[in-house]
Amino acid sequence: MKKTLLIIFSFAGMLSSPALIAQSEQQSFLTSNYYAGIQIGRGTYDEVGFDEFNPSFLGGRFGMRVNNNLSIEGRLATGLDDDSISSGATTITADFDLLSGIYGVAHIDVTEALSVYGLAGYTYVEWVAKGEAPGISVSNSSDDSGLSIGFGAELDLNENLAMNLEYTQYLDESDYDITAISLGVVFGF
Repeated sequence: MKKTLLIIFSFAGMLSSPALIAQSEQQSFLTSNYYAGIQIGRGTYDEVGFDEFNPSFLGGRFGMRVNNNLSIEGRLATGLDDDSISSGATTITADFDLLSGIYGVAHIDVTEALSVYGLAGYTYVEWVAKGEAPGISVSNSSDDSGLSIGFGAELDLNENLAMNLEYTQYLDESDYDITAISLGVVFGF
């Protein structure tokens, strides 16, 4: 929790920094007021006392620029591929059913084509775990929601197309957390 609070305060400080205000005259990521994109990622479900699961997901995002350095966006993703852990004759499989959320995203230009960004918002996650052993099969679905934070870098390929690489902590609970690294493409319109 301390790590999460530190990142939140760092993000808030970045939003109010003189460097960000001075850059507001520059055009950050893309030149459009609206954007949409797709992301493919590998998530990590890490629960105390268990091995990590790393299912992959495919997501979409839609955003609106508030000013040259700040945008608000919504995201929706679903699982692409599950991840399994085997121990003897027992196999446990985990997969994301749904990730959805709304986020504030603050960009700071590094060059004319490259920006770094931080994001903070709220995410809802649904996941499924299945256990199989000889003669037994059990399935359990769960959901949770909470504060999310992340950071990334975005490279403009032209004025309406960019690529990004991102790390996000979707949930940070006392006994587990869900994080992801993703690669995406964003289209301005």
